[in-house]
This record gives sequence, structure tokens and C-alpha cells, in this order.
Amino acid sequence: MARKKKPITLLFKMKYLSLLAIVTLLACNRERKKPSKDGFDIITEKTYVLREAQPAAGDSAEAAYYTKQQEIVALLQQNNFKAHPLTNDSLLFRRENGLEVEIILPRHNEGAGKFSVIAFDPKKIRFLLI
Repeated sequence: MARKKKPITLLFKMKYLSLLAIVTLLACNRERKKPSKDGFDIITEKTYVLREAQPAAGDSAEAAYYTKQQEIVALLQQNNFKAHPLTNDSLLFRRENGLEVEIILPRHNEGAGKFSVIAFDPKKIRFLLI
């Protein structure tokens, strides 16, 4: 003898449909808590960021890094980039389309880290990390 299957009742369907609707609404909630950006220096315009450092006396490698940094800064200024004073090692670059890029700068003990330059244009896709 074959067992008869019970028909699915309307109440049973409604229970699962309402559960599905609640899950969908929660998944589409755009007002979720966003991480705090309090510790970040927020940059939204066409700028370059660099550490103000001088080469150590007698260190030819640092002198070369410093010279290259000054050449890059001159090139960026010719292309209408503005200097952004580095007040914090945590930077948040915000593009015009709302995308954000967080950069936490490494320590500036070494020669290359001391003279690095970050160029940012909110209209462009790429960063220039030198």
C-alpha cells in the first residue's frame, strides 16, 4: 500500500514565505554599522603625501632617495597635485565613486620608507606609490 502524501497547507506555505521575506530584508539592509574612521586622515582630493625627512649626513643612499623624491614632487606639482601634510600614519583615500582605500604607513626608519611618496587622484583608478 502506498502512503498518501499530505497536501501542503496554505499556513505552511505562508510560514516559509514570511521567513524568506525577513531573511531577504535583513540581507539587503544597507544601514549596517560601518567601521570607525576616527583614527584616519581622510583624503578626497588630488594630492600627494610624503614624510618630511632629510637625508642623514654622509649617507649617499639616503641622499639619492631624497633627490629622487624631490624630482617626483616637482613632477606632481606640475600636474596640479597639492601637497597634503602627513599628520597621521593611517590614511583613508576616498574616491569620487565612494570607494575607499585605507593605507597604514610603515615605520620610516629605513631610507626608502623615509622618502616614499603617495600620489592620489580621486578620478583615476590607480595609486602611485613611490
